[in-house]
Formats: sequence, C-alpha cells, structure tokens
Amino acid sequence: MHLDVARAMPADLQVDSTVDQPYTLSVIKLKKNAFLINGHQSWEIAPGKLNKSLIEIARKAFIDKGYEIQFTHIEDEYSAAEEVEKFIRADIILFQTPVYWMSIPWGFKKYIDEVYMAGYGTMFDDDGRTRSDANAKYGSGHI
Repeated sequence: MHLDVARAMPADLQVDSTVDQPYTLSVIKLKKNAFLINGHQSWEIAPGKLNKSLIEIARKAFIDKGYEIQFTHIEDEYSAAEEVEKFIRADIILFQTPVYWMSIPWGFKKYIDEVYMAGYGTMFDDDGRTRSDANAKYGSGHI
C-alpha cells in the first residue's frame, strides 16, 4: 500500500517521491520563501547601485538554496494588501536599505507604516500592551 499524498497537497508543497516502497509515506518538502525588500530611496548623488547589487547577490544566493523569491522596491508602486501577503508567506525577510542620518529613508518608513497597518490583525494581533499582565510591555506584541 502506498499513500499518494501529492494529490491532496497545497500547490506550495513539493513531494520527494524517491522513496517508493510499499507502506512508506513519501517525504514532503516545503518550498522555502524569501521576501527581499530594497528600501533605497534615490537621490541625485545616490542612485542606489550598491543596494541593487546587494539585493541581486542575495537573490542569487537564495535561489541557489532553493528559495522562491518575492521582491519589492519601495520606490515602485505596491499594494499594501499584496505586501502583507508577501510578509505572511515569507520564511525569511531581508531588508536591504541604506542608513541616512542614523535611520532608514523616509520612503521606507512610509512603506512599513502602510504595510504594517494593513496587516493589523493578520501579521500581528496588538502591540503587546495589556493591563492584565505586567510583564507584557509595549513592543512584545506578536509580530
């Protein structure tokens, strides 16, 4: 008897059917998902070549390791709802961004605000504050 698990599996799962003997269950391998975000905001003196190069190096490295890639550049148009889905699906998230005056670019801050607010209730439940647990402080909120 051989169990055919491939038919009932979601599309984002892969089956390793190299084990094909009676009474064995094939090994299921999950596809790994990486979400790469280029947080660079272009300026006349900083067109973003370094960040683009680093994202490309990371993309190739993740692909070589078997990852499926999702990508966003904050200067391109995006849908906050679609970005939330990318965050939820991701096994690993890479934020590639320059540091401007000890912080990230304002466009990247805007992206984070828009996407995280769209993900409220899906990506996280709350910000961690509660009156019933003195140990649960701001910032401990399930993200």
